[in-house]
Amino acid sequence: MLYRLLITLMLLQPLYADNVPAEQSPTTSESKTITYTDAWILGIVEGITEFLPVSSTGHLILVGHYRDLDQESPLTRKDGSLIYHKKNPTQPYTLKEAVDAYLVFIQGGAILAVILLYGSKLWSVILGLLGKNPQGFLLGRNLITAFIPAALVGLLLDGWID
Repeated sequence: MLYRLLITLMLLQPLYADNVPAEQSPTTSESKTITYTDAWILGIVEGITEFLPVSSTGHLILVGHYRDLDQESPLTRKDGSLIYHKKNPTQPYTLKEAVDAYLVFIQGGAILAVILLYGSKLWSVILGLLGKNPQGFLLGRNLITAFIPAALVGLLLDGWID
């Protein structure tokens, strides 16, 4: 029951993303914005790939690239005026920055769903590391052991992988 509720919430999440402007006609030929359709597609890709043994972030990057959401073009309001950063009012906010902010938001939702689904296992690992749950300790040890090779490869290839 909880699993179905979380999946439904993840699929509906783009509807409630206030930071995503409605689809609008471009003011110039090179102007683009994130649309509700883009938000739906990104949300569905995140929701599906988060629970699969594939890179959800990598899939979001690919989808963003193929939907031309990785452009550095400035975002504009409906009246055509530029949207500027709050901390740096001379620098316009770009499409890529808006999409990246949205991706952080939906990935946070997916991480929360994973924590809710596997919360009891995470709690048993915490108790195991404190010496209060032998099975949790074994699971934690196995997770750390499985993580070490991936971390080492990542550190060794950091300069080579972009």
